[in-house]
Amino acid sequence: MRVVPSVLESVTVHAEGALCTRAFVLSPENGHLPGQVRVDGLPLALRTGSLRARVVEGPSGLLVRDLKPTFDVRLPPESELPAEQHALEAAEAALSAVHSRLERVRSEIAALRDLTPTWPAQRKGHPPREAPLSAMLSLTGFVDAELAELQAQELDLERQHRDATNELELRRRRVQELSSARSVDRARLFRAALLTLSGPIAAQGDARLVLEYAVAGARWVPTYDLRLPRTLEEGTLRMRAAVIQRTARTGRACGWPSPPRAWSGARRCRS
Repeated sequence: MRVVPSVLESVTVHAEGALCTRAFVLSPENGHLPGQVRVDGLPLALRTGSLRARVVEGPSGLLVRDLKPTFDVRLPPESELPAEQHALEAAEAALSAVHSRLERVRSEIAALRDLTPTWPAQRKGHPPREAPLSAMLSLTGFVDAELAELQAQELDLERQHRDATNELELRRRRVQELSSARSVDRARLFRAALLTLSGPIAAQGDARLVLEYAVAGARWVPTYDLRLPRTLEEGTLRMRAAVIQRTARTGRACGWPSPPRAWSGARRCRS
C-alpha cells in the first residue's frame, strides 16, 4: 500500500465546525496507478462519517471505490541515548586511565625528591671518613635529570586530565538532556484515510484526488455594528466575523494559527 502526502487546500468554517479539503497527487509506477493508497496525518477531531474523496484529474475509469477511516501512530524518532551512553563510559574510562598515570608520575617524583645523600656514621676511635663527592654529584645529576623528565610528563598529564574531565562533564550533560527529552517524548496519534481505487489502471500521467472531512471545535461568530447620526440621514454598518477554534491541535491540523482571527468590513447606508 502506498502512503501519499497531502496538502491542505482550504478550510470552510461554519457556525459549528469546519470543512477541510486536502489534495494529493498519485504518480504511476510501471505505467499503472495503485489500487490502494493511504493518507496520514489527519486530525483526531475529524468526524469519521464526514469523510469524502473524489478524483479531480486522472485517467478515465479511475474512481474511489471505498473509503475507510483508520489511525496513524507516529513513533518518536530513535534516540541517540545508547550511543551517548557508550561515549560517556568511554570518557569515564579515559579519565580513569589518565588519573592513574598522573598519580604514578607524582609518586615517582616524590620518591626521587627523597633521594638525598647521607653521611656515613663515624666510628668511635676512628678518624672521619672522606666524603664521596663524586658519588654525591652523580646522584644529584641523576635526580635532576629524572625530575625534569617526570615533571614534563606531569604537566602533559595534567593537561590531559583537564581535557578528559571536561569531556566527561560534556557527555554527562548530553546523556541527561537526552534522558529528559526521552521521558517526555511519546508516540503521537493521528487519524488516517484508506482509499480503495478502481485499479490498477494504466496511466502515463499523474492523477489528482481530493479528500474532504469535517472537524469539530471550530466556529465563526458574526457581529454587526450600525452607527447613525442624529439626523438619521445616513449611517455606517460595520460587519465583523470572528473565527474561533477550541483546541490548538485542531487549528494546527487545519493550518490555522492558535489565536482567533477576525474579519471586518464597513458599508455606508442611506435612509
